[in-house]
Amino acid sequence: MFPLTQAALTTPFVVVNYIVFRMVYRLYFHRLARFLGPELTAATCLAEHYYELFHGAVPQMARQEHGLWKERRRVLDPFFSSKKISGYVPGMQVKTNRLLRRLKEEYSEKGKVLNVTTMWECFAADNVVSFCFKKNYDFLNSPGFVSGVNEAVTNMVGLTHWMDFDAVAAQENQIEGVLRNYAKGEKIGDTLCASLLDNGLADREQHLVFDRLQSDAKADVVAGSETTARSLPSATLHLLDQPEAHKWLREELKSANPDESVMLEWHQLSQLPYLSACIEQTFPLSYDLSERRQRVYDRGALLYHDGKQDWAIPPGTSGSMDRWLGTSKAPDGKLLNRCMVTFGKGDRSCVGMQLAYAQLYVGLANFLRSGMSERAELYESSKADLEMAMCRFVPRPRLGSEGVRVLLHAGR
Repeated sequence: MFPLTQAALTTPFVVVNYIVFRMVYRLYFHRLARFLGPELTAATCLAEHYYELFHGAVPQMARQEHGLWKERRRVLDPFFSSKKISGYVPGMQVKTNRLLRRLKEEYSEKGKVLNVTTMWECFAADNVVSFCFKKNYDFLNSPGFVSGVNEAVTNMVGLTHWMDFDAVAAQENQIEGVLRNYAKGEKIGDTLCASLLDNGLADREQHLVFDRLQSDAKADVVAGSETTARSLPSATLHLLDQPEAHKWLREELKSANPDESVMLEWHQLSQLPYLSACIEQTFPLSYDLSERRQRVYDRGALLYHDGKQDWAIPPGTSGSMDRWLGTSKAPDGKLLNRCMVTFGKGDRSCVGMQLAYAQLYVGLANFLRSGMSERAELYESSKADLEMAMCRFVPRPRLGSEGVRVLLHAGR
């Protein structure tokens, strides 16, 4: 047995030596050691912990003027209203029809491998840019499906040497043009920038007009394209991996609209219970931002207690679309889907929620109803191509992953 007194003497010695050697390694041998900066920050995590504890998100949020943020949100709300989104959905359907024609002619009839991840990235980016700025970058027609918006995000945060900033630069040029025309009193069109200016942004924040427009534009485009672009590949893979669920969903769409040449409206699609359950279940399986959040607990069962009842969720519990069907209820008797707060609630809810839902319903329903999903077979892809392994501010899968890919068979 190791004597207790000896352990008491040895443990501090080992710990101190470990800390010292780690500090020396960080200061002189780490691959970041050659970069200039405070030595305390390089040697320890004390500065990082200090700023997270005393200058982190919660303290900063508490010190900001809530009225200012509420006013800025009020200016954005009209542009992202359900009525506004409904007016854009026919244009979204046109893009979807062009996408399906390309899949049939270029992939299905030739039996080619399709990268579903990049395809949905292009779909999301094209729709967000088109809706917000009335611009058509036509990523859906790019060779191999390459979205400049999503590539710019990955490359910029990954600190690569070659960055695709074409979409960002074009956006800044458009904002400058909008401001020039607005100053001349000219009509500036039905865009996000025009909506912000027409709702009084220029009067309230004159010294920040360009920065505010630029900030909102980038945030809306990146957030709108990245989040939807993660959810759609996740839904595609899980449906192809679960033939029974895939079959039920196709049958629901077929019974709701037997005519394949005509697709249901967005609000009609949102009334389909199994399609809605599929989309709701996609959210917990997708990621939003790769920041410090408790997403995984690997130390046993998850235990919850609300003062009246205990719940235990065993490790490995699989997600089920059935829980989001209209018949599923919480212990208090209310529908379970009210517990889904993916987009937040109240004043701080996601301003683009309706646009995201429209893309999910229209994109997924068309892909399934067109028969493309029946011809699709997963190709060298697994859930590992969805799971976060790298932090690029937005989550990215393991290094070397080519995304979710499928082989489209001809007339299957």
